[in-house]
Amino acid sequence: MNRGPISEVRYRTASEHAYRVLKQWILDGQLAPGSAIDQADVSARLGISRMPVRTALERLDSEGLVLLTPHRGAIVAPTSVREMRELYFVRRHLEGLATELAAQGLSDAQLDELVRILDLTEQQVRVGDLDGFLASNRAFHMAIYAGANNAVLRRVIESLWDLGERYRRAYLQLPERADESTAEHRRIYELLRSRRAREARAFMEEHNDKTMRVLIERFERDSGKLA
Repeated sequence: MNRGPISEVRYRTASEHAYRVLKQWILDGQLAPGSAIDQADVSARLGISRMPVRTALERLDSEGLVLLTPHRGAIVAPTSVREMRELYFVRRHLEGLATELAAQGLSDAQLDELVRILDLTEQQVRVGDLDGFLASNRAFHMAIYAGANNAVLRRVIESLWDLGERYRRAYLQLPERADESTAEHRRIYELLRSRRAREARAFMEEHNDKTMRVLIERFERDSGKLA
């Protein structure tokens, strides 16, 4: 299993370090959906024993990113159109709610931060920086949801984003949609700046709906059928 460089950041425990590294490998596609995870190889790569790796895999299993089977080991959870539909159904409603709350709660400083992220995102789209764009795309959304001032709501949304990261990587490789998405972000910002809470909620819901539709089209094209 040949992976990219391991982050030099060390976490408080070996299991936390294994969890963070494995999660990143899964989210950025280095560990493909459906692929087996060799626990001995991971242990050797990280320089830790197998027990913390097992603990990390159990945590990832509880989050839906890994499937653990007794006596058979672990695989990266497969992707499917059904899961993607379910993710975006829940995200549509929760992120719409968070956006409506944010329109009422974002400070001027938080709105200024949204502009900074937007400017960076547009630059990344122009130069074709996919990894940078994905990071900025997430940062933009999370900066909005922070303005909802509801820690539980934000944690749930963040966990859904983790599950959807692999889908976004496939979807956002389409250059024309990256341009559209960035333009939609600019519109969301304008609605937030003018405190038009219900319109901001509706537009965020539409933004998520469009993402899901494009994803379905891509899955249909690549697989020839819906899962």
